[in-house]
Parts: sequence; C-alpha cells; structure tokens
Amino acid sequence: MNYYYFLGVIYLFVFAWIAATKPRAALCLCFAVAPVQRSLPSLPFKMTLADLNVLIAFVVFCIQRISSRQSIRWGPLGMPIVVYLLICAVSSITDWRGDATILSFAQMVPYFLFDVIVFSSFGRGLEALRPAIYGLLCVGLFLGLSVIASGSPQVYGMNKNGLGSSLACIAVVAAELWLSATNARKKRIFLGCLGVVASALLITLSRGAWMGATAGLGFILFLRRDFKTLGRLFAVVIPLIAICWTALPNENKDFATGFDSHRENIRLRLAFIDIAIVKFKENPIFGAGVGLRKELDATNIVLMTMAETGIVGLLAFLGIHYVLLRMVWRAHLSLSRTSWSFSCLAIGGALVLVKLVHGCVDHYWSRGALTLAWAGAGIATRAFYVSQFVAPASTAIKGRMTNQPQFPPSRRPMAGLPPAI
Repeated sequence: MNYYYFLGVIYLFVFAWIAATKPRAALCLCFAVAPVQRSLPSLPFKMTLADLNVLIAFVVFCIQRISSRQSIRWGPLGMPIVVYLLICAVSSITDWRGDATILSFAQMVPYFLFDVIVFSSFGRGLEALRPAIYGLLCVGLFLGLSVIASGSPQVYGMNKNGLGSSLACIAVVAAELWLSATNARKKRIFLGCLGVVASALLITLSRGAWMGATAGLGFILFLRRDFKTLGRLFAVVIPLIAICWTALPNENKDFATGFDSHRENIRLRLAFIDIAIVKFKENPIFGAGVGLRKELDATNIVLMTMAETGIVGLLAFLGIHYVLLRMVWRAHLSLSRTSWSFSCLAIGGALVLVKLVHGCVDHYWSRGALTLAWAGAGIATRAFYVSQFVAPASTAIKGRMTNQPQFPPSRRPMAGLPPAI
C-alpha cells in the first residue's frame, strides 16, 4: 500500500508540472484516458485516472487564475448547475443518507464543476483541445480493435455497458471529424476509425449505447443539415456492422433483440421504475434525498432524479441540458461548418446527449463516459466563447455571401483567443 502512495505522490507532482507548463498535454491526458474506467488502487473512494488528472488540472488552473488576478468563468452553464446543486443540498438536508449522500456529492461536483471549467477555460484557445480529441480517437481505436479481436463485449475488465457508452461517445467524435475533414486522406482515416468503433460498439451488445450513439449522430447531422452525407456514411458503416452481426453467436443475438420481462436485466429495470415512482410520490417536491442512487440499481436518470430531488430537481437537471442545447444552437449560427470551432461545438453537445440518452436506460452516474460528457459540455462552452467574437457564418460581404467566419475589427481577439477564455 505504501508503494502505491509513493507512486501516487510522484504522479501528482509530475502531472501538476505538466498541467502548469504544457496544458495541451494535460488536457489530452484528462480526455483521452477517460474510457479507462478502472478505479485507482488504495484509495478510500472510487476514482479513475482521468478523474485524478482533471482534479489536478483544476487546482493548477485555479492557482494560475488567482495569482494573475483573473476570474474563473464557465459560461452560461454556471448558473443552472449551481441552482441544481443547491436543490440537491436542500433535498439532502430534509433526508440525509449519510455516506451515500457525501459520495454522491463527491461524484457530482467534479463532473459539473471541474470538468466543465477545465475544458472550457484551461489552455489557450480551441487548438488546445485538438490533441485531446485526437488522443481520445486513438484510445477508441485501440479499444475497438481489442473488442473485435477478442469477440467479447468485455475487455480489460471493463463492464460491457460502460465500455459501450464510451465507444458510443468516441463514435460520434469520429463521425464529426469525418464530416468536417476537407482532406481526402483524413476523411479515409476518420471513416476507418468510425467503422472500427461502430463495429466494436455493436459487439458490446449495449442497446443503451446504441441509442446514445444514434442520438449523438443525429444531433451532429441536424446541426450540419447534411443528411445527404448520411447516405454515404451508412453505405460504408452498415456493411461492416452487418458482418459483425452475422459473426456474433446466436445467444448474443438473442440477448440483443430480446425484451422478455423475465430476463434478469429487464426485470431489475422494471423493479427500479416501481421503486422510483414510490419514492417520488412520498415527496414529489424535493424527493427522498441525494444518495438514493447508491441504494438502488438506478438505471433511469430521469426517474432517479425525480426520486432523489423531486420535480424541482428534475426541472433543474433538465434545465442544465436545455441551456447547453440553446447555447450550442446560438453558437453554431456564427461558425463555419468546416471550422475547428464548429467541430468542437458539435462534439461537445453530442457527447452530453449521448450520455443523457444512454442514462435513460442504464446507469448515468458511472465513470468513463460521464467524464467525456461533462468535458464535452466544457468543450462546447469554449466554442461558444469563440462564437461570440465571430460574425454570422452567412454574413454578406461586398454583395456576396460567404460561409467563412469574419471577425469584426473592433472585436478581433488577440492571438486567436477570445477575451472570455
């Protein structure tokens, strides 16, 4: 145990130095390793390497901001997140659940605060996120090839639903990178990565992850209004998925297509729905207190939020997502569809949506994809900052319509970085 603590202290100082001197590398190490859901050993609470990296980066970022007397900003999401956390606190005061409540807050705060703030403001500009997003794609390619090679929905000790959720997030990232690429070579690379990740996602048999990936891809295509490309995408990906499907054992196919209420996974989900409704009816305003998720097999984020924090908490939780989607919609009107800013905006919004949809049929408050989701919220916020200093993408210039973003002379950011970051 002392050996692990010694290595942990060394890692803490090394990563703090990386975060202070090379923020791009730090963001990459936070984002790219998020799919690795294994908890770190010898800790009194569960924490992944990505969670630890984000925590250290957040501390370093705060120290830098305080020393330079700059404020810490986290965009339009700040107020709705604070409101939701305050409602959670009120609900917990009325029905304290001991360690379960403490652990739940220790889980929510890092995702809502640390992830969003770090990925919205740490480092200079949106280019600081490029290594992180490409690094995540490399990790997804490695995991996808491992799943395909083994033919198993579980690799490296990771749960199939957790792995499927992460692969769903990586699939929408690969799809957006493919759609935005203007270089033929890059298009082939991103399309190949998408094919591998999508095939591995099928093998995981995680139907919730399939739903999340579909929602995320639909969101990106809606933002781009590029449904013609969808046909070309399906022409390549569907044959790969069909090949993987035919290679699956019959029992796996039966599992993926079966919804018999007597099956264990379906029965437990139905039982949770009944319990959550009962708990909600006991206190429909503020719920039964945060921490109930630790006592139940919480496989529906909407019902779980209602049961824990009542209708007030549910409205606040959904309000966070409404503000995020509204922010993304406003920002995308000002950005060129071929720009890196637009890709970051689309990826960020899609990641949050993937996890939300998956969480409606499976565990939401789980490691891995949840880090990607709320880091995605921070990425979208950073892109939103940039959009505030860009003229609308369809602005008429000298009698012609252009699809390229234009900076008004009076609002041109210094060194490519908007003042809000």
